Amino acid sequence: MGEINFGLCPHCGSAEIVCVPSSMNDGFNRSGIAVSALRVIPFSRVICLQCGLVREWITDRVHLDLLRKKFGPKR
Repeated sequence: MGEINFGLCPHCGSAEIVCVPSSMNDGFNRSGIAVSALRVIPFSRVICLQCGLVREWITDRVHLDLLRKKFGPKR
């Protein structure tokens, strides 16, 4: 996943933030977006350990490029 700086929590300003990647073990709690019938781009959960705010994040640049191809502006 590499070193990604998620910055400060937009809710409470804390820097105490963790990223929990999605995995097949998440079962029904797995979240993501379908880019084809057989491919889902998983979201990682970014959680503030101070206030509990949860956000979803795509941590893989390759997945962002797939989304750009499928949903990005047409040129």
